[in-house]
Amino acid sequence: MIHKKQKQSEFNINNSVLNDDIFRLVLSFLQITDLCKLQLASKQLRICQLTTEDQYWKDYYMERIHWFSEASKTNRWNKTTGTYDVVILQSELYTKHVEYTENYKQHLIELVGEWMINAEREQQELTREIEGYYAWNDIYVPKEDILNYKLNSNVTSSHYKIVLVGDDTVGKTSLLYTFSTDSFPQYEHLPTTSSDNYSKNCLVDERVCHLELHDSEGHYEFDRLRRYIYPGTDMFCICFSCSLETSLRNVYSKWIVEINRLHPNSLIILICTKTDLRDDPIKRRELLVKRHRKPSSTEQGILLARRMGCFTYVEVGAINNSGMADLHQVMVRGINMWNDPAFKKKQKKSCHLQ
Repeated sequence: MIHKKQKQSEFNINNSVLNDDIFRLVLSFLQITDLCKLQLASKQLRICQLTTEDQYWKDYYMERIHWFSEASKTNRWNKTTGTYDVVILQSELYTKHVEYTENYKQHLIELVGEWMINAEREQQELTREIEGYYAWNDIYVPKEDILNYKLNSNVTSSHYKIVLVGDDTVGKTSLLYTFSTDSFPQYEHLPTTSSDNYSKNCLVDERVCHLELHDSEGHYEFDRLRRYIYPGTDMFCICFSCSLETSLRNVYSKWIVEINRLHPNSLIILICTKTDLRDDPIKRRELLVKRHRKPSSTEQGILLARRMGCFTYVEVGAINNSGMADLHQVMVRGINMWNDPAFKKKQKKSCHLQ
């Protein structure tokens, strides 16, 4: 019997160039995420090698660049008119990337690398900027030491006035709402009038304490009105958002200056808000895309508190309730520790300028 020789298949999944058109047809139906997974599967298979070709990445690349560019646009705030200018500021980082006509995937990777480099550079510059300020009065006490402080039995006062200041949108109102009601507000943004009041009763060392909490409007139009809530304040809380570097810079360019001018020798603590954003990959990516920034670090917050002569540094996240449980303890014990003659005596000995 004569056996006919079977024709060998021309399809070779490993390296046959003849099958490139077939592979390209298959790849054209895949999403970018699938292409990335396929490329990671093997560097030897021909179909995996073809996943980086420009024809699959061009549309995705242009779409991403356009989206990144639009997301980076911001309206310029005009302090004179109190409105946002029509002029739109856009990140220059994306200008050159729009002009590329090949190697789209590689350029996309390079863009992400530029984000990371810029973000790290900004972090280092911010740290150096904070280090450039001398310590007005280094009285910093770690939060843990304040929590370990025992109230003096001779102190009879149990009513404390606390005022929160800071830029708009840093989360002061959400912080106070969550702190006083143990629930996060349902609205995305709670507007603040010239002065909103909250209150909270708490038990510290078997003593019932009443906290009178004052919110304040951070806009410059309320600078003159804001000063009227300062008299009689036992503790000032300067708030800044870990995701907004301008609010951090305004701590030393505006808020610490205002308090020391209008209410000198006051007890001031520094509060970093929205720390839950540090653990949110979507928010971190959004911050990286829009402003090429990373959230400020705990180390930067402590350094800023020391340089500005703040009593202590606290981090809170109203959404996930982080740092909120012992905030009343920090406030009550901090005020009593500040007014303790023993601490005052120790403070005078350690006071120095750098």
